Amino acid sequence: MTAYDEVPYSGRPYADAHPERLATMAALHGIDAAPVRKCRTLEIACGDGANLVPMAAEYPGSTFFGFDLASQPIEAGRRLAERAGLANVTLKQLDLAAFPADAGEYDYIIAHGLYAWIPAPLRDALLALIARHLAPRGVAFVSYNVFPGCHVRRMVWEMMRFHIEPLEEPAQRIGEARALARLLAEGRTRDDPFSALLKAELERFSARDPGFLFHDDLAAINDPCWFHEFVAHADRHGLQFLCEAELVATSYFGLGEATRKVLDQLDPVVREQYLDFAKCRRFRQTLICRDGLAVDRSSGVERIESFRLASRARGLAGEPETAAPPRSEEAAARAILDAIDAASPNALSVEDLAARLPNVERGRLRELCFAAAVAGAAQLHIDAPELSRTLGGRPTTTSLARVQAADATMVTTLRHAAVNLDDALARRILALLDGTRDAAAIAAQLEETRDAVDARIAHLGRLGLVA
Repeated sequence: MTAYDEVPYSGRPYADAHPERLATMAALHGIDAAPVRKCRTLEIACGDGANLVPMAAEYPGSTFFGFDLASQPIEAGRRLAERAGLANVTLKQLDLAAFPADAGEYDYIIAHGLYAWIPAPLRDALLALIARHLAPRGVAFVSYNVFPGCHVRRMVWEMMRFHIEPLEEPAQRIGEARALARLLAEGRTRDDPFSALLKAELERFSARDPGFLFHDDLAAINDPCWFHEFVAHADRHGLQFLCEAELVATSYFGLGEATRKVLDQLDPVVREQYLDFAKCRRFRQTLICRDGLAVDRSSGVERIESFRLASRARGLAGEPETAAPPRSEEAAARAILDAIDAASPNALSVEDLAARLPNVERGRLRELCFAAAVAGAAQLHIDAPELSRTLGGRPTTTSLARVQAADATMVTTLRHAAVNLDDALARRILALLDGTRDAAAIAAQLEETRDAVDARIAHLGRLGLVA
């Protein structure tokens, strides 16, 4: 039995680790990755499949394979996939070191929350696995803790580990660590820079979900690295840095003009390390690809018309930090953001925006759209899902969302975000959205008013749950 069998680590969908995000960022850098609707995706250390199974529900023409060392989460994921009738996803209990060499190639490989939490030999095995099984134009996602920001986190981790070292029971370790964090956060009355820094980190620590706290912050192995060390490690396996999963992650927002000018003069990969210095970054979600692929790091403004723009999908937790919206208050920039928000949860092309803003010169429109994406005010998509906000026809959702709605309040949207549906009627309606009933039939079956059903379906549509 592993620690993950003993203390559950509740999975969730991670939009940044979705194949469509990986394909989008690859395309932005001049790489034509596999179509997400017909691809092979591998997730390493997939846990209960909460990230992988929704992908299978969304893309029936693609295949998905996930494995994890912990058996209980794998069984839970298998049961969920089976109940949702998903034959295109396979979950297996398996050791990373035992992954079969003849497993073939994958267009997208995901290793979220693993690299920093395994011994050095297994970190090497992880990158060797990616190098061996990544398709020629494939993209891999690897997340990991980084310095310099993790120096602050490590200070708290080591305090907590010292305090709980004599304890064996996980519940005791979690409880005592939280108690010490609260005590230290409230313990200093002097208002100085160290107190403010320590208090913020301790409060962040004590507020975390018990499973995340136990497996991330209190883990026996938690080894952050410097970005340049990760890039060098990938290079030894014939892999190269492509970009971060989030465009906003490597923006200059929050940095002064003098710093920006210095960064502009650096090699693009070296610049990333100096950005970590400047931002005191603590976590990265890095995309890597095979050496030899030509990565175009020029401005994406000229390629922006290949994408659609949507408002950011808001999940419950785990969302990356974002920059502030564009500082420009000019009417055109505001109108673009307003149009994107009004279309949510659907995405708009530059052509769509040009039709809505005929007075904005096309070149300027492209610049503003790209600026919105860089700022994190809009999300780029190479293959955005087609969602519905209307009440006509026979609305449908994924088989997975119907199963989730019947079981609990947490459901996964078609934008790969977890939302909490605490409205019992909305969940009952969602469980019936299989494309065989219109709103009138749903209202009759549930013995509810048509207005109540229409309002809930409209709300589900805004959440990105209606296809």
